[in-house]
Amino acid sequence: MKSNKGVTLIALAITIIVLLILASITIGSITDKKGILKEAESSSAEAEKESIIEKIEADLYNEKIKTGKKPTKLELKKMIEDKGYSESIGKDSFVSKNTNYTINYDEILGWEDDYAGKELILHLDGINNTGYGDENHSGTTNTWKNLARGGKNGTITGAIWNKDNLSLDGQDDWVELGQYVDKDTITVETTVMLKSIQTGNADIIGNWQEGGFGIYLTNGIARASIWIGQYIEARASEALKTNQIYTISQTYDGENLKLYINGELKASESVSGKIGNPTYNVPMLIGGNPEPNGLPVNELSNVNVYSARIYDRALTQDEITNNYEVDRTRFNF
Repeated sequence: MKSNKGVTLIALAITIIVLLILASITIGSITDKKGILKEAESSSAEAEKESIIEKIEADLYNEKIKTGKKPTKLELKKMIEDKGYSESIGKDSFVSKNTNYTINYDEILGWEDDYAGKELILHLDGINNTGYGDENHSGTTNTWKNLARGGKNGTITGAIWNKDNLSLDGQDDWVELGQYVDKDTITVETTVMLKSIQTGNADIIGNWQEGGFGIYLTNGIARASIWIGQYIEARASEALKTNQIYTISQTYDGENLKLYINGELKASESVSGKIGNPTYNVPMLIGGNPEPNGLPVNELSNVNVYSARIYDRALTQDEITNNYEVDRTRFNF
């Protein structure tokens, strides 16, 4: 009997071991199948996402053939929305319609960062200051090339060039841009860095003389100003900080004067009418307030100027944001 019990126990142990081995094989097989299924699902999702990207790239290519230039990021966003690729357009990505894939714009080829171009009449760039490309930046030129087609160049007095900006000392430096008159709607943008907080007014860009429009600072606080029978202003609530780069934008659409800083709306004033021409048709200046003879004698600004743009229309919020993003990338802030 003792001998039979021993054999039975050994047989039972062997049976248990075999069952455990079979169970582990079965579990492993199931796990492997789940892994294979997950890999298959992931591969399918990537293929669908890539298909969406390829369709968008084809549309971008067709647009380039039609216009002769690559679409901008702003135009890419509009195309994605208009063609129904997404109902959720974000700053750096979008969520595809129906499939809900998050696609970064950087994953898409065939577009480029660029400023809004329609009705751009002044475009000064601190890197491409000669108009012959970034690689031909000049550290000595007294002419700041207007990159807008047919626009007036800037004439520099006193200021010094850095690698990507023009440095004004707040004493006897400015840029004369010629006359800008007879405006019903406008956008003025400038990218600047304050080297100090100046007491009182410091003019960034404008042509005020009982008329005109532009952007200036009071104790470091940004203000957008236009003349419609009197000066109307949209004012920020806080002073800018020194040694930080900002893009300041002013728009007037015939009904509202708006001030933006780094793409964000900071102030708005309701007003209607045509912007009054400055007395004596004084020129637009960067860095000072023009007197009747066109030269600045006060309110000169101690700033570095990276870019300046004027449009013959009021840009939209999306265009303001786009231009700020292009500035931020180009001038690394």
